[in-house]
Amino acid sequence: MFVYSYTFSTIAGGGIGTGNVAFAIFTTLLLTLKLSTWIQQHRMAYFSSSSEFPYVRGFILILLVMLLGFTTAFRIIFGNVEGECVVQVDNNGLLGKACNVDPYSSIGRSFLSTFQMTILGT
Repeated sequence: MFVYSYTFSTIAGGGIGTGNVAFAIFTTLLLTLKLSTWIQQHRMAYFSSSSEFPYVRGFILILLVMLLGFTTAFRIIFGNVEGECVVQVDNNGLLGKACNVDPYSSIGRSFLSTFQMTILGT
């Protein structure tokens, strides 16, 4: 229902780039939770065996689903934010701004940044 509502509001608002960001984030996180719940219900055998090593893939699958969901949400939130910037004076005495690459500028960089933040704790 949220996906259809967001799609309709985006189309009614004029197309791509006109949707409500907060609504998109909320919908993304709900879909992530729904997918992880479905995986847990249909793949519960991964967690119920006494031999745990072969069933670690169920945990990794749920971890990846949650990681991808939050990657998408962070990409939506922070996609237009510049990286760390510093002001520099060049040889002519003019001020300039030098910015690092935005950690959420693409879905790949967003995945790496989210992985570092959530799994590695950086």
